[in-house]
Amino acid sequence: MNKHSVFIRYIVGIICFFSLLWGCEKPSEPPLKSRQITKKIIVAKKDVQKATAKPKGIAPADISNSKQKLVAEKSQIAKKTKIPDITDLYNPEGKLNPFAPLFKKERVTLAVGKTKIKRRKPLTPLERVNLSQLTLVGIIRSPSGNRALVQETTGKGYVVKKGTFIGTNSGKIIQILKDRIII
Repeated sequence: MNKHSVFIRYIVGIICFFSLLWGCEKPSEPPLKSRQITKKIIVAKKDVQKATAKPKGIAPADISNSKQKLVAEKSQIAKKTKIPDITDLYNPEGKLNPFAPLFKKERVTLAVGKTKIKRRKPLTPLERVNLSQLTLVGIIRSPSGNRALVQETTGKGYVVKKGTFIGTNSGKIIQILKDRIII
């Protein structure tokens, strides 16, 4: 039986080898040649009018012997083109600075009587909502720290923990008990 399997493998190998050679006979297509287009450009020459006035101080015989220089004149296209003013520069007034950070960590101070209260700018959506618009939905107690789920009037919920700023008056969560949050 071992001789039969070796013979079958030998036949299959030969068939595969000849099928590969048979597929290699297909000639490959030559690459496409690039075409070069040449066209002769014909420009109509303008007749140059000879000067009729004779220059002063030169005798008529000297004019024929001397070489005259022709001065180029501005073309009609060059006369029509307008040179742009350089005063059209970039003016950054009234535009946002793309490199400035979106959220600044500055504290705003308000003078109330003699003491100054440091007030934060609202950075999170929870700091833009008044406390009367929030409802406590649930509290999660764990050894790593308690967390609470607070819901807006629109139905959007937020998970808060100790130290989270909440409300428009810069409130900060001090403690989360099993039935309430202390701000």
